[in-house]
Amino acid sequence: MALEKTGAHQLTLPFKGIVDYSINSYAVGQGNDHILQAVSAEDASAGFFIQGPKGCGKSHLGHVLAHRFQGQYLPIHRLKEIDVADDFFGQKSMIIDDFHEVADVHEELLFHLFNAIRRHQKTFFALSQVNLEHLSLKTPDLISRLKLLNALSFSAPDENLLAQILVKRFSDNEMTIDAAVVEYLMQRLPRDYSMIQRFCSDCMQEALQYKKKITIPFVSKVYQQKFNQQ
Repeated sequence: MALEKTGAHQLTLPFKGIVDYSINSYAVGQGNDHILQAVSAEDASAGFFIQGPKGCGKSHLGHVLAHRFQGQYLPIHRLKEIDVADDFFGQKSMIIDDFHEVADVHEELLFHLFNAIRRHQKTFFALSQVNLEHLSLKTPDLISRLKLLNALSFSAPDENLLAQILVKRFSDNEMTIDAAVVEYLMQRLPRDYSMIQRFCSDCMQEALQYKKKITIPFVSKVYQQKFNQQ
């Protein structure tokens, strides 16, 4: 995504106050484009187990998948709210987010849900911070069924994806960020989704608390405090 600059080199961002989960706002780059290509393949009906660290955009991807595959997006802690028989009417897929929190869900419910998905020939997507082998599962039949899913993982973001992530983080929180600031941070931030998310959160908290603009001197100060580097 090219960074659009105004005459003052400032990015123009929408002031929404809520996270934008639309398809057009989903950041795509070297860290996740292989996932989009895989789920669009002809053999996608087998379903997918998609792993990625906190901050990589799994929830946004889940909403994109729900739109793309005419499905239902649901965080795993809300599984108890659905009726397997009724909630599949008209849905072609099921996207379960926060699958790493599976220990808080009754495995029998998840087992019946997965069987219903297979029986009705729906496409199933599980989004998790950890790989399947690191989940706290005890039901052998459920584990064996989950192993049938295609396994995908996010990789480290390239500069293009990192720039998009930075812009979106601030945009979702109703803040503007100068293109020069984005370039400055791209040269310094580690290619780590979780650390990028925490850094952006720290910047926004400091900016709100002290009523500061997101400038290079400001982010440089936050960066030095967080990473203890020049």
